[in-house]
Amino acid sequence: MAGKNGLAVTDSFGLSGGEVIRNVAQSSGPAWRSSSSSNFSLSREFSQCREAILRDMYAKFFGLSQVPFSIAPDPRYLYMSERHRDALAHLLWGVSAGGGFVLLSGAIGAGKTTVCRCFLEQLPPQCTVAYIFNPSLTVDELLQTVCQEFGVVLPEAVRTPGSTKGMVDALNTFLLQEHAAARSCLLIIDEAQNLSAPVLEQLRLLTNLETAERKLLQIILIGQPELRDMLARPELEQLSQRVVAQFHLEALSPAETHQYVQHRLWVARPARPIALRAAGLGTHTAAHQRRATSHQLIV
Repeated sequence: MAGKNGLAVTDSFGLSGGEVIRNVAQSSGPAWRSSSSSNFSLSREFSQCREAILRDMYAKFFGLSQVPFSIAPDPRYLYMSERHRDALAHLLWGVSAGGGFVLLSGAIGAGKTTVCRCFLEQLPPQCTVAYIFNPSLTVDELLQTVCQEFGVVLPEAVRTPGSTKGMVDALNTFLLQEHAAARSCLLIIDEAQNLSAPVLEQLRLLTNLETAERKLLQIILIGQPELRDMLARPELEQLSQRVVAQFHLEALSPAETHQYVQHRLWVARPARPIALRAAGLGTHTAAHQRRATSHQLIV
């Protein structure tokens, strides 16, 4: 930590602080040493403890009521840059289209999940939502998860492997009931780049469930840039043709990154104003710009 009448806050938290913690850990005995290497390394538990202590220390120093930088997708901290507003608008418009797929992609840390949480808060009450955040599933596992998230009770005979038709029939019955009650159904799949080709094909088939008037299920796929590459494959062309809206979140510009940091600090409600200037923006790559800059500040 250095600077005139202030602190330089970086993700390394300063060499001296790290050395102090290293000395404490070394004095605690072999429990803190790695079993796979003779060199000293912090255990996962100690690393988590270290981070918690440092977060609390800096929050108290700056008078913050909350920790402003966290990996949790808290909509309160969403910085609505122009591109984030566009992403939200694409999600809202895509749902209003009444069927097919909506695609939201972006690099790690671009704000996809947080935009989605903000989107969920704006959905009308007559919209029934199923949210899947671990899509590394087989076709049967996916259908079971979709039914579970929608609250569809499956008969015991349908829960066995290979009962794909029975699960689709049960889901179709539920969707028809929701349609009759003037409710729409939305399926959101996060980390969709992990979906296999057979699962994506099954999702396409689910969008065939319809009445004479409208589709019964809308699907939003959220994932990293490789999701777009997957959907560009020839074998998934039929699915790609059903994408009614898509948006790719780019990394923040240096100016937007500075505004992003200021916004998160403002939401955390510091006890006193904090004047900031972004440090080293020109050295950050696009893929890491947002995450790196948000942890490297000069006060």
